[in-house]
Amino acid sequence: SVFFRRMVREADGDTIRTRFVDGLYPTFTYNAGVNVSTKLFGILQPKVFGVNAIRHTLLPSIGYSYTPDLSRLGLYRDQFFNPITNQVESYNMFERDGGVAAIPFASAKQNNLTIALQNQFDAKIAQGDTLPDAKITLLTVNLSTAYNLTADSVGWSDINVNAGTSLGAIGSLSA
Repeated sequence: SVFFRRMVREADGDTIRTRFVDGLYPTFTYNAGVNVSTKLFGILQPKVFGVNAIRHTLLPSIGYSYTPDLSRLGLYRDQFFNPITNQVESYNMFERDGGVAAIPFASAKQNNLTIALQNQFDAKIAQGDTLPDAKITLLTVNLSTAYNLTADSVGWSDINVNAGTSLGAIGSLSA
């Protein structure tokens, strides 16, 4: 993200004033990840009702991603003495612009393990004696979830499920 101003808080007597300094303030964050997957096939050849073959493709994958907590570096934080509380307070220089772009280091470190299963069911339909079989996708079903290894209590994310099928010339259906 790039911000075009930063916020400065100052104490003026018993009043806290906020002003903005225009400029170009690029922000950054880092993350790294690795993913491992494979592809498994299963084939059934019923040869009934014009269906010559059904193939199930299963793509399991497992991944790991890490986002460090760079907030401790204090790159986008500033401090001021608050005469009301008689303490030095810290604040994010871009907190007022959070609706425009992501506030740097607003979230804590992430240490995620991801698991996904992709399923696809295809069929080969006979087109007659002289035409090759038509391949159609009957159904796709995908499941995924993640576990945050650094979470305090509930580390599991929601289980995401989506499915879809082709309706030929009519369109497609997905949920």
